[in-house]
Amino acid sequence: MLNRLLFISSLLCLLIAQGVNAQQLKVVAETSSFTDYEFVNDDLKIMSSYGLTVPVSGNSPRYQILEQAVSTLNSTVSQEKAAVLALSSTNQPLIETSEPGVYRGNKVSSLSINIARHGERETLVLRKLRLRVYKEGDQVLPKQNRSKALSTSLFETGTWYKIPVTQSAIYQLDADYMESLGIDISSIDPRNIQLWGTNGYQLPELNSASRPELSQLPIIVEGQNDGVFNTNDRVLFYGNSPHQILRDSLDFSHQIHPYSNQNFVFLTIGDEAGSRLSVSNNNISPSRTITTFSDFIWKDEELYKSEDRIKSGRYWFGRRFEATSNGTPITVFSDTLPGILEDEPLTV
Repeated sequence: MLNRLLFISSLLCLLIAQGVNAQQLKVVAETSSFTDYEFVNDDLKIMSSYGLTVPVSGNSPRYQILEQAVSTLNSTVSQEKAAVLALSSTNQPLIETSEPGVYRGNKVSSLSINIARHGERETLVLRKLRLRVYKEGDQVLPKQNRSKALSTSLFETGTWYKIPVTQSAIYQLDADYMESLGIDISSIDPRNIQLWGTNGYQLPELNSASRPELSQLPIIVEGQNDGVFNTNDRVLFYGNSPHQILRDSLDFSHQIHPYSNQNFVFLTIGDEAGSRLSVSNNNISPSRTITTFSDFIWKDEELYKSEDRIKSGRYWFGRRFEATSNGTPITVFSDTLPGILEDEPLTV
């Protein structure tokens, strides 16, 4: 208990001493090139060190000791008090300097003025100090931005049209749709129609993870061979839904895109022919006939939050299940797969 009281009283001494330091280190003279500080401790009080930041030129702190007076006390400071006040030993100099650093574009160093230094048989106490700190030091120019320059954006040249995709399916862009985008179909060469995009799925959350780059999507342009986009011509392409269906062995699962219900592809009329789907060899005889296959449907509506006042975030809830007073069953999900075989098992 006594040690605890001594520690607390020493801590109070530290707080009081720091306040005294701030009051006793005073500015006594100042010009455009330097500032003079003076510290007076006629009562030889044991205090913690005082810190002061000074400019640096080269590797030398820009200060000068004009006057100093140190008294020797034939008494020692207890280890507890020395630890609380963070006193240096008598082997250390009156002023200790740190390695140079940078503050607001200027090269600076921190001075630690040891007002009291303790030893095994004596204590050195600073009675008076007059210190001149010069204002000019080295300036440090800001580092040049070394980040790698971004590559030229694909969208910097040409006119681009953003086309939404909501379901995984084959889409067509006919003459009416092209004109609704603002394209003058009479002035374009359909052989130069290009479609760009990615898989459309959710991007990784980690900045360090790789991201898909825009690439040209192979498409079919019916009627392009004459070099004119006629009213009966059309563009066909396959687009992915932003929501992904996954399959591991025989098990299906799905992954909702938490930020969008749309994927987008980008159409432009380039200066060269666009990528086209090639016709595969259709003279190959089939080796087997597929009559059945596994399919997967899911319902994952995002209708509500846990609190009605919150209308954003990644996690949403679907339909609320209202209880009936008489225990009557309610229909939660009603859907079907076209062509489903009734005698085959279903996995829920």
